[in-house]
Amino acid sequence: MMTIRPLKPDDKNEIIRLHKTLFFPEFSEDELKHEAADMLRADPNYWMTIVAEEKPGKLCGYICGSIRQETPIIGRIKVGYVEAWYIEPDKQQQGIGTALYQTLEQWFLQQGCDIAKSDTDLQNDASINAHKRQGFAVSDRIVKFTKKLGDAH
Repeated sequence: MMTIRPLKPDDKNEIIRLHKTLFFPEFSEDELKHEAADMLRADPNYWMTIVAEEKPGKLCGYICGSIRQETPIIGRIKVGYVEAWYIEPDKQQQGIGTALYQTLEQWFLQQGCDIAKSDTDLQNDASINAHKRQGFAVSDRIVKFTKKLGDAH
């Protein structure tokens, strides 16, 4: 039976395995271990990781959310931000992503958030569709730039 619950210390190796699948090769092994440690010690007033446990000790998905403050023209608002959302491919389309997101959304509401935001790659149709199924609407399409500092121009 699938269990949706907050991340706990015993999940460290499993969350590293899932996080590696989502972000590797962008992240080194050390970065993944550091990220997992950060998730486990995060202040639960500002960061939450919810996991899908298919059987004891075996995770098949997770979602991370943070609380951000934004100051648009209308005034300061509290935003729940989906930082990462991953379901193993063979477990997708089974309602696990919805269960994870709905649990995170309840946490956003408990933290007093006014709005939820997220982002994904422009080419990630599966993620775009998953967000739309949860009621998200596209608000921006952007191009991000990176420049390594110290290099000659």
